[in-house]
Amino acid sequence: MALKLSLKKNTLLNTTFLTSDGTPLYTVKTSSKQNDSKEKQLTTIITRKGDSGKDVQVGTIEWPTIGRGGSHPTVVVGTRVLELCKTGVYTSSEVFQAKDEQYYEWQIRKCRPQLVHQGSGSQAPIATFVDSTSRPSLFSAKVHSASLFVPPEGLSLLDEIIVTFVYFENKWREKERAKANASSHSSKIGAMGIASGIF
Repeated sequence: MALKLSLKKNTLLNTTFLTSDGTPLYTVKTSSKQNDSKEKQLTTIITRKGDSGKDVQVGTIEWPTIGRGGSHPTVVVGTRVLELCKTGVYTSSEVFQAKDEQYYEWQIRKCRPQLVHQGSGSQAPIATFVDSTSRPSLFSAKVHSASLFVPPEGLSLLDEIIVTFVYFENKWREKERAKANASSHSSKIGAMGIASGIF
């Protein structure tokens, strides 16, 4: 049976992953500080609730300095720096090598982030993120929270899955926001052009 981890808040950079009984398992906190050049730097720290009940740091993400494009985030899981590489110019997919020395790829399938094992020949996802439903549907009165589903075969990589998911999903959301803003800007310019032609 797949492990379901629900997001307490869908902001992603400051949230908690809850088990099905509501127990916090992973916590994501992001803070900002100014570097020596007075530029804003964001750092995300991911912790897991350990056996003793104390939070254990499992990963960090150092985001590029705001306003400085082209830089790549530094993603660390445990003591390992993960190299996440885009697999194409026009895709959002990114691949990394996990602690089992196998390669895994985050992809967007049917508007859902999924993690698949590269080279295994199987398209069965190691993890799947399902976004929240904001209102009841015709078939269900329930409002479902955003959740990450991890099957049994992915549990040994859970720390890496959580950290890379936070990285990948945040980058994808930023990309989608940028596209929406660009589209909105273009629509406004088009409307102004039409208006100027009429009046």
